Amino acid sequence: MQQAQQMQEQQIQSQQQIEKMKIDSVAAEKEKDRQRDILVAEIRAAGYGSMVDLNKNEMSDYADAMKDIRATQQYQSQTELQKTKDDNRMTIDREKMNLEREKLNVQREIADKQLQIAKVNKNKYDKGGSTKDKK
Repeated sequence: MQQAQQMQEQQIQSQQQIEKMKIDSVAAEKEKDRQRDILVAEIRAAGYGSMVDLNKNEMSDYADAMKDIRATQQYQSQTELQKTKDDNRMTIDREKMNLEREKLNVQREIADKQLQIAKVNKNKYDKGGSTKDKK
């Protein structure tokens, strides 16, 4: 009975995790779309001054802006990659902990069952031994 309840709880937890993963996936896609829109707007804005060199570095301001955009985009990509790695590591660690917890619970249940069996056997043989002595 308790095992069935635990199985049901695990199924509910796994369904909740699946739903959370779906929501996270949708949120990640929306964030990517927003980042793309920002990048497109930055490129367009940089293109408006493509033939001007306001800072007198003998390089068009468009090229300067594109260099800055690429550096920013590369930093964001590296940050996202690191975040993804950390999330994956945390998920793996969480799963390992859950498996370890499950293993301990199973071991505890086995020990409880063995204790119950030992008690039943002890009582069974104690009663049987006393009737022999009386005869």
